[in-house]
Amino acid sequence: RNFSITTERVEVLKGPSSLLYGIQDPGGVVNVISKKPLSEQRTEINLLANSFGGGSGWVDFSTPLNDEAGFRILAEHEGSDYWRNFGQTKRTLVAPSFAWAGDKLRVNVNYEYLDFEVPFDRGTVFLNGKPLDVPDSRRFGERFEVMEGISQYAQGKVEYDLTQKVTLRGSVAWSNEINSDRRVMIASLAANGDATRTVQGVDDRERDNLYASFDV
Repeated sequence: RNFSITTERVEVLKGPSSLLYGIQDPGGVVNVISKKPLSEQRTEINLLANSFGGGSGWVDFSTPLNDEAGFRILAEHEGSDYWRNFGQTKRTLVAPSFAWAGDKLRVNVNYEYLDFEVPFDRGTVFLNGKPLDVPDSRRFGERFEVMEGISQYAQGKVEYDLTQKVTLRGSVAWSNEINSDRRVMIASLAANGDATRTVQGVDDRERDNLYASFDV
């Protein structure tokens, strides 16, 4: 769920140079750039239809508050049918952000709230090392197999130009997600097609992350 309507662009830094940004994977790092308030007022409305059924709609509104500050809010709601033979994706997202920029000091604050319910799909079934010869749209599961929850993300960043060549940057971010899932696992499949299945699930699993950085 890292990519949404709040994503402006994605940067990919390959190789060991990613270590310049802290303790990272030396193979590279992916940086997701979020949308920020614009210097001029703009309103954008989008409606999307899904060929499998249902669709989504979202609104992007940005306005300057004065010569130095701006506000932006994005809101989205989706209710679309899954691309396989059953299931539905439901999402509601709200993301406000604020930006202020002076001669040397710049401040950005953003928040994202996401309420989601998506199909929990384990994919196809393998027999003797090969996938079953069935259409890709065939889903081996039950309608109650979903992952649902609420995730939140907040970030604050401050930049200050100490000189024309030196900039101080401090950033703090927090994320929280509480989710539940229910799933059916196929333990074995006989040659005649009889399947042995188990039901598993997790209720109210919670993850919290806090991130802080300071760069010169």
